[in-house]
Amino acid sequence: MSRQKDPPRNGGKEGYVIQKYETTFLFAPTWEEELLEKYEESKLGISYPNAISVNLSDVDINLDEIEVGQPIRV
Repeated sequence: MSRQKDPPRNGGKEGYVIQKYETTFLFAPTWEEELLEKYEESKLGISYPNAISVNLSDVDINLDEIEVGQPIRV
């Protein structure tokens, strides 16, 4: 069982870029290669666990400078 970190004081969340799209990206608090492979193969059903879609207009991030799997704070 992994321990959750306390949320950053500025209210942001730490996690990973799971997938990138043109104007959004999929963000999740954990990076699990096995789960990601199942998600990409549509074996997890609807979504990657605990992932959220983030609109680029809501954050100050240049997606061209971010790689899938890279840890970020949003």
